[in-house]
Amino acid sequence: MPSNDNKGTEKSSKKNVNINSHKKKKVSVGWIFGMTVLILIAVSFVAAPAISAIVGQSVTTSLTFGSYDGEEIAYTQDSYFYDQYQAYGSQYEGSTSNSDLALYNIWKSAFDSTVYYVAINQMADDIGILTTENTINDAIINSGYYNVDGKFSKQAYEETSIEQKESIRKSITRTLPYNTVLSDVSTALTSDAETQYVVSMADNTRSFDYVVFDSSSYPKELAAQYGLTNPQLFYSIDLSIISVETEEDANNLISQINSGSSFSDVATESSLDSYAANGGEIGVVPFYAVQNNFKDPQEAIEILSGTEGSVFGPLESASGWAIYKLNATPVAADYTDEDTINMIRTYIASNDESIMDSYLLEKANEFVASIDDDFEAAAEAAQLEVNAVSSTAKNISDSQYMSSFSYSDTNGTLASAATDETVLKQLFDAEVGSTLDPLKVSTSYVVVNVASESTDSGMGEYLASVYPYYASQHNTTDLQYAIMASDKLEDNFMTVFIEKILGSAN
Repeated sequence: MPSNDNKGTEKSSKKNVNINSHKKKKVSVGWIFGMTVLILIAVSFVAAPAISAIVGQSVTTSLTFGSYDGEEIAYTQDSYFYDQYQAYGSQYEGSTSNSDLALYNIWKSAFDSTVYYVAINQMADDIGILTTENTINDAIINSGYYNVDGKFSKQAYEETSIEQKESIRKSITRTLPYNTVLSDVSTALTSDAETQYVVSMADNTRSFDYVVFDSSSYPKELAAQYGLTNPQLFYSIDLSIISVETEEDANNLISQINSGSSFSDVATESSLDSYAANGGEIGVVPFYAVQNNFKDPQEAIEILSGTEGSVFGPLESASGWAIYKLNATPVAADYTDEDTINMIRTYIASNDESIMDSYLLEKANEFVASIDDDFEAAAEAAQLEVNAVSSTAKNISDSQYMSSFSYSDTNGTLASAATDETVLKQLFDAEVGSTLDPLKVSTSYVVVNVASESTDSGMGEYLASVYPYYASQHNTTDLQYAIMASDKLEDNFMTVFIEKILGSAN
């Protein structure tokens, strides 16, 4: 008797077979905390004020959200945090989305920006970056605040109020060390050797041909024989279900049904699974898909003896109790039907893998042995479809700079195999023209021929020109990640947001 593991459960024509809707899951403290935030936001959505009423609204109290290397990350009037809150808030004005969710995004973005700002300024202090009057004046001129037609205008400067001038000078003075560090990081030069290393990986490419031995390769006769040996597994049954937590609940609902209430109405009102919205109807499914949902799979066989309209239960499931109704008398599988054969093949591959695996490996090895310097001719003789993979680089770390099998392999089977670094190296270390031994990919086998090797000079030239630019961007991104993940950061944002911001706003 084959295993009843439901890995290969077929999808019914109506919906996925997922009768158990109440399996208990392990939850973490982080999960509970996150859900609490979402619930607070969802509940407050009903009565929360419009976004226009909260965005840009000043918080008069000083709020400390944490610290970075001992320096407080605090919201106070006229602070950098305050400016960031106002800037992000302006992006949401006029929005009709959940106001509390918008409020969270505004405060979180302002907090993250302030952490980054504080950390960078500490770096500026450590390396001794100074702000002199000359550097401040130059920064003001180059800031664009007083530009007319793209150039600094003395007249625009003179016509600006003293208060506005002071505000601009204060902002530039405060951010000048920060911007200096970021400019240095983003403009750091990439060595020629590093660029050439990346180019050399990208411009040496190979193309491949391959054939696949999967469940569709399993003979119809063997699949039908398997079905005849295990006939109950492949019966088609049209079912409805009511799922509850306790046997007592199930008995109460059966009493309602026996007293004249329709199964559909009881399911809609009382069932705890996703099928309740459709009156409990699951649809037509193979029997093995149902059997796996029983705590004792042998109890499921009882359903096969029923006829149209029969009600069964209460029967214990893996996570509760269930009542079933047959919408039609179960129908034995038709082993001449192509869809039935494919269903059996899929079941064997997932639930009785040793049978399928041994057959596919044997056929894959026979094919490799039949190749006589002509992969395509051997594939044609075996009536196998050849999948061609265009020029692909040896992209070990799946770099975004280079092509990969995810782009060049339209079928996707070789791309799946190549996610294994050992396989990827094997593909590029083998001799050109050679055929590799069968590679296992999930429940299939793939036989690969190294078709050709070439140099993609165009890709190399492209990378040589763009890599230094992208590398500088990554320097900034890496710095951001390092700061936010640093042990120096004490992050109390969620606690303060829930207690002080959500509490006062709503």
